[in-house]
Amino acid sequence: MAIEEGIVIAQKDGAPGLALVKTVRSGACESCAARHSCNVDRNSQEMEVAAVNLAGAAPGDRVCIQVATGPLLKVTFLTYLFPIICMLIGGLAGNRWALANSAGHESAIAALGAGAAFVTSFFLVKLIAKKMEKDTRYQPKITRIISRAPAMPKEISCQPQNRGRDS
Repeated sequence: MAIEEGIVIAQKDGAPGLALVKTVRSGACESCAARHSCNVDRNSQEMEVAAVNLAGAAPGDRVCIQVATGPLLKVTFLTYLFPIICMLIGGLAGNRWALANSAGHESAIAALGAGAAFVTSFFLVKLIAKKMEKDTRYQPKITRIISRAPAMPKEISCQPQNRGRDS
């Protein structure tokens, strides 16, 4: 199970039960299905991620975010291995087709088949990732509150206080 720490910065508008959490980007982010829901500044290691708020965290709370291992492995397979497997199958299919039809240039046709299958696999990965993005099994979850945000004392206010003087 991938575990990260972060600070809740807001409740996500229009999505009940989701919170925006600021955290530091790690290597696990590259294979995460929900990586497109993160707001990442390319010049910074900090990012904002939408997470299912199971712990009832409020803005300012320091929290643990978890992504289950099973879904993480599925996403890793889909991202890295699926395109390679498709490329191999496309190459073998192109080679067999060239041999069966006595087309000649088996290597070139195998390379075309591999390339076509590889490109097609990216479109399939994109379609599958869009479905996975909406599935809460593949979304990060706030599982524990490490520390609550300090409460603002009532006597502190940004408004000027009237101390009995009329101006």
